[in-house]
Amino acid sequence: MTTYAVPALVVVMSWIALDEVPGPLTIVGDVLCLAGVAIIRSRPRVPAPIDPEAAETAA
Repeated sequence: MTTYAVPALVVVMSWIALDEVPGPLTIVGDVLCLAGVAIIRSRPRVPAPIDPEAAETAA
């Protein structure tokens, strides 16, 4: 869940520490980063199939 917070935290920290006001391009970049994270995290993880022959030889 912290992955979603990183772009927003960077903008807020730079605003506070460097007195850098975020511009429109910064906001677009943040939205793009969050969209990319949302796409990657929305796909279900599929476990790798277990090969019964490989399991027998390993034991």
